[in-house]
Amino acid sequence: HQILRASAWLYRHAEEYGMDEDRLFVSGWSAGAHLTAMMMAALWPVYDPQLPKDLFKGGLAVSGIYDLRPLVGIDFLSADLRLDEESALRVSPAFLPPATRAPVFTCIGGSESPEFKRQNALLAQRWKSAVSGDIAMPGHNHFSVISELANPASALFTGAKRMMKLDR
Repeated sequence: HQILRASAWLYRHAEEYGMDEDRLFVSGWSAGAHLTAMMMAALWPVYDPQLPKDLFKGGLAVSGIYDLRPLVGIDFLSADLRLDEESALRVSPAFLPPATRAPVFTCIGGSESPEFKRQNALLAQRWKSAVSGDIAMPGHNHFSVISELANPASALFTGAKRMMKLDR
């Protein structure tokens, strides 16, 4: 709910900060990629009737967790996450429909764990109408892949520009 509130605030105040509210994009890495996908599944007009259906014009989800069910019962996470099978399914974006036709790009490092690769493939499979591409990052792991967003020569940087239509 904090991200919903923050996103709605950003949309309403974008012009005050020199931004175009019709060109907002969302991106995140790891748990932030989960939140990115949740924002792309958000029913903005239900949350607030004054918000557009496509508040975000695109999303870039890097090395995300889109199915929270495997986290249920992991001892060191249980106290913080407080998830059971039902609540984990309810907050797993892979099992929610994308809310708009805005493009979603995913990215996973080639050296990531099989579970992160499964999660990435699951979102692509379940969100066929929204996932516009997967940005391959061979040789990168879960912790090194995100640094490539700051590298103008990387596929991740190029993919982000393509998503925002800044590559023309």
